[in-house]
Amino acid sequence: MAIQTYQGTVRDMLSRLDSRLGDREHKVYGMIERQEALTDALQVIHGQIASVGPDMLTKTATISFVAGTLEYALPDDFYRPVRVYVDNGSTSYYEVKNVRPQSIGEVAEGWYVRADKVGVYFGSAPTGTVTLEYIYLPAWPTDITDPVEGVPDNWISAIVDYAAMSVTKDWRQADRLRALYNDKMKFLLDQAASRSFSYRMSAARDNGVEV
Repeated sequence: MAIQTYQGTVRDMLSRLDSRLGDREHKVYGMIERQEALTDALQVIHGQIASVGPDMLTKTATISFVAGTLEYALPDDFYRPVRVYVDNGSTSYYEVKNVRPQSIGEVAEGWYVRADKVGVYFGSAPTGTVTLEYIYLPAWPTDITDPVEGVPDNWISAIVDYAAMSVTKDWRQADRLRALYNDKMKFLLDQAASRSFSYRMSAARDNGVEV
């Protein structure tokens, strides 16, 4: 089942945060503080969910081999690699082993990620393409009128709770928000783990593995 993503803008998110904080007139919390809180909240929640249900946050990128080139730029929304497949242009399409960069020259073939590059190594000059499967990190827009893209819709309430919890100056409010956030994150983490399990079982059946 496709994941429903949030269709609102940064301004919409800020409005929800203002309501949660009880500061619609912006007398207590400034624009930069509120935006940074939402950005931090997205990264925290993304990291937790990616750790238990990475399959719901994966994308693929196709990279064409260039003669003499070992390393290629990663996608802008790259967060963590999952696997790499090689299509040599004939009938061969297979997964390549992940190796340490220091192993280059010691193994027949492999791939690695270093800094902002993905390296793909072969003993002979490769042809064809590489398919990089990776976990993506939604980018937070710089303009408040821009849409927030790639964020699952059911994360929004937890993001707002975490952001409000992190900036509020009222400790009683912080305790209430923490309880709300913990309840929502338990649901999201259980859902992510269940989705990931179902995804893996389906993939195994597609590959002829009895489950």
